[in-house]
Amino acid sequence: MAGDRKELANISEVNVPVDITGMRSTSGSVEQNISIQDYLPEGVFVLTDYAQVSLRIGIEKQMSRKVSIPVEDIKFASLADHLSAKILGDKSVVSITLQGISSVLDEINADDYSAYVDCEGLHKGKYRLKVHLDLGDSSAIVKTEFVTVKIDRDDGGSDTSNGSTEATEKPKATPAPSASDGSSQDEGDKE
Repeated sequence: MAGDRKELANISEVNVPVDITGMRSTSGSVEQNISIQDYLPEGVFVLTDYAQVSLRIGIEKQMSRKVSIPVEDIKFASLADHLSAKILGDKSVVSITLQGISSVLDEINADDYSAYVDCEGLHKGKYRLKVHLDLGDSSAIVKTEFVTVKIDRDDGGSDTSNGSTEATEKPKATPAPSASDGSSQDEGDKE
């Protein structure tokens, strides 16, 4: 391109509208030659070799695809640090239906997404949560499943036998040890 320096500095892309009215996935693709000069600001010119742009536009059919995700691969997003979670029930996989163009869906494999349930703001208890997939913008989730998630406190293995989270009784002071004659190691409460 050539032209006024200020005008050139303002150009980072050239948008060219293309009419695809009436095209269907069965009609294949359309090719058009466009004169780029028609879309440039006044005072900006294109060299003759680049004055025409060839566009080829393909229309692809939308399709659906079902993916199966092992339950053990579902992560717990936004789970508070002091909590632990597990999925209850006897399901070994959940199924999620995706929708998108065939060329994208055909290329999706298990390494391209991660499944999770959103635990943000949840506390100890049982919840029925929707399974989400991180896919980016390549396709949309049409149908998903729910799983039952149990959230507990993560006490590092020091679970009480009754499950109570109430504070225990304040410990009582014991008398200071005294010198003994060696006859007994532990005298306990003698009265």
